[in-house]
Amino acid sequence: MEWLQVKIKAGRIVPALATTTASIAGLQTIELIKVIKGNKIEDIKNAFLNFSVPYLTLSEPGPAKVTKLTEKVSVSIWDRWDVHLGEKACLKDVFERILEKYGLECRDVLHES
Repeated sequence: MEWLQVKIKAGRIVPALATTTASIAGLQTIELIKVIKGNKIEDIKNAFLNFSVPYLTLSEPGPAKVTKLTEKVSVSIWDRWDVHLGEKACLKDVFERILEKYGLECRDVLHES
């Protein structure tokens, strides 16, 4: 491939990347403002964007799948459990607190993930 052909192709790719990045950033900002304002879940949208066609459609996101762990405990992928213990607490204390509070036996531990 000659130098001129490479320059022509690169000259088309860079503006396309910039346009796509700016569009996605704008759509994300709109949705973030809705979340910060406390809008209802029905106001938040998923965007499907295709510049090659040109096509943009907005749809309502589906609810997160909820898994029932016990009779009293149900979780989704968005749930987070914070366990507050003293500075001298060890991993065994965390396991005991979760067993006591939720009736669950721990198998995995993730830190700052």
